[in-house]
Amino acid sequence: MELKNPVEPTFSDRINQLNRKSTQLWHASRPSFPGNLPSYSEKEQRKNEAHLELFLKKLDSFSARHGKKLKTVNLNNSFGDLAGSTFGFKEEWLAILQSPQMKRANSDFFLEARRFDAELRDEEILQAARNAWVMNGLQYLFALEVKLTPSILAYSLLYPYTDNFLDDPSIPLAAKLNFADRLGSKLNGEEITPENRHETMIFRLIDMIEGEFNRWKFPQVFESLRAIHEAQIQSLKLLHGNQSLPSEVIQELVFIKGGTSVLADGFLVAGEMSASQAQLIYDYGVYLQLIDDMQDVQEDCETGLNTIPSLLAKLQKLDSYLHQLFAFGKNVLFQAHRCNFFNSNSFIDLIQHSTHLLLIEAAGLSPEKYSKQFIKETEQFSPFHFDFLRSYRSRNLTERISFQHILASLDEEAQLAKDTTSLG
Repeated sequence: MELKNPVEPTFSDRINQLNRKSTQLWHASRPSFPGNLPSYSEKEQRKNEAHLELFLKKLDSFSARHGKKLKTVNLNNSFGDLAGSTFGFKEEWLAILQSPQMKRANSDFFLEARRFDAELRDEEILQAARNAWVMNGLQYLFALEVKLTPSILAYSLLYPYTDNFLDDPSIPLAAKLNFADRLGSKLNGEEITPENRHETMIFRLIDMIEGEFNRWKFPQVFESLRAIHEAQIQSLKLLHGNQSLPSEVIQELVFIKGGTSVLADGFLVAGEMSASQAQLIYDYGVYLQLIDDMQDVQEDCETGLNTIPSLLAKLQKLDSYLHQLFAFGKNVLFQAHRCNFFNSNSFIDLIQHSTHLLLIEAAGLSPEKYSKQFIKETEQFSPFHFDFLRSYRSRNLTERISFQHILASLDEEAQLAKDTTSLG
């Protein structure tokens, strides 16, 4: 009897396997509220609000004196105090975030992003910076030097150029599909001439990635880029009038988009990953996507974007769903301890604390999507009153009271402080 050689699974097969396991983990996550969240009294919340307002006034005051592009200030001590006393960050977490390598990587990102394209808006750079922060965190987990690399800059900047274009409901579907087809050709290594400035910038970013990673030596890097590209194309179904999509299809599209996004982060940081590392990174991407959808549930309901919470909110309150998301995040991050990551315990605890803050914030931003009792019970775990969160959001439509926003603002100022110092 002739034995046939087993067929090597394609990268698409691997994505499907990663997604199946992530979906299984989601269904195995029994809704529960974390038992270790710090609670805040009314007095403590008012104190935190005053502390945050004072810190932000320092930023605004300096910006007013020196123009939109901040020139010089050093608020690292104020930031450490704010993160510790207001957001509950431990000293060991701050030691990671305020390490010279992490601060340099973040500040370099803002400088290089503006050098790459002076027309990028501040909110677009901040959008990209959030992904760069994730990639720097992965460098730390993989015991790599934490620094800005060409691929971190390039992949992170692709978000405002590609995601925002594909997510814009005013752009016809035909134009998006034409763009997606041309981008796919570029990702496949084909010689293709950009049709406009938008494509020129995107193609330059892809060239930056290929300059760091040879596509023949690191095939999974480019397969992961093609995977997130395909996920973005498929996710167009969530925006363009597909109200009849079954809920399980919507969940699959959302999971794959989130999972492949951060999977590409991992390959662009490490070049290659073990199976267990890839699964953790994929699940982490799903978790971040679900958090983002929870933060945007009100806006998505208004614009008609199909996400899991925006559809679920039409049928029921989101109390149980948020509890399941807490449980899913706990299960995702628990896997990190089995992946032989360097010094993972402190950093995983930092991620868990940060994501808990974002989920509590999500409830505060859209209280009508939850039961009144749930909001009443949950507000005590927020550093701020929920009314304060919504007031801030209404005054700063492109910003959030999140740790990442505060960190990004500070890093930008720290880098620009160097510019002024060098100018004398």
